[in-house]
Amino acid sequence: MDGADPSKFHTIEDNGVPRPLSGLAGSGVPILQMLVGGNQSAAAPLILRAFAAVRQNVEKLAQILQKQQGTWGGEEDDRLIKSEDELSAKIMCIAAMGREASVGQFVLDKDGHERGGTQLRVGRTDGLGFHQDPIYDEIRRSLDRFARTLTKDTTARFLSPFFDFGKKPTVGASHPLGGCPMGDSPDHGAVDAFGRVYRVDPSASTQKYYPRLYVADGSVIPTALGVNPSLTITAVALRIAEKIVEELPPV
Repeated sequence: MDGADPSKFHTIEDNGVPRPLSGLAGSGVPILQMLVGGNQSAAAPLILRAFAAVRQNVEKLAQILQKQQGTWGGEEDDRLIKSEDELSAKIMCIAAMGREASVGQFVLDKDGHERGGTQLRVGRTDGLGFHQDPIYDEIRRSLDRFARTLTKDTTARFLSPFFDFGKKPTVGASHPLGGCPMGDSPDHGAVDAFGRVYRVDPSASTQKYYPRLYVADGSVIPTALGVNPSLTITAVALRIAEKIVEELPPV
């Protein structure tokens, strides 16, 4: 991270390869690449992959039996019967999070269903694709440094099934924030710092709020954080809860 520019802030976490996902190393990644590539007819390929996985396990069992009977070909053939855990032992799965420009906008498209899509659409107000946000270049540079350090290979880099395969880059959102952002006025947000929903009234001399209407979840966070947001959401929700209690009418 460049300390002089908060917009470049990002974090990278080592996720390893979770044991429940190790079995997907052989067949799951191609399926993911296929889906990211825009193939909407996923049912048939998924079934074929499932049959292929079963066949592979049967072949491994036969190979083990051959080895026990002394008909195995030595160390080279030993690689063929490695478990998924062994095959994924040298794979590092990482998660990278950054602070993008926070210019996303949801739009209701009443004709979306007629065109085979959905009514709820999302895009950026600056006309760029989500994958074109500058934060991804910063993340790639950090990942390239990690890859070179871990492997001692000056050309090594991490590959993403979302960015490096398929017809177009795809961005996954695991921590969606915003929608009813906090702001110091209705011009800059939907709620104030205590989750109270603004009521726009140009004739009012003081700020008005809808009575007893609060928002207290991740939607009030006005921007991406670049870190796991659970504790921040919890802290904000607790502060809003305290304000609700404070404003309750006397018993």
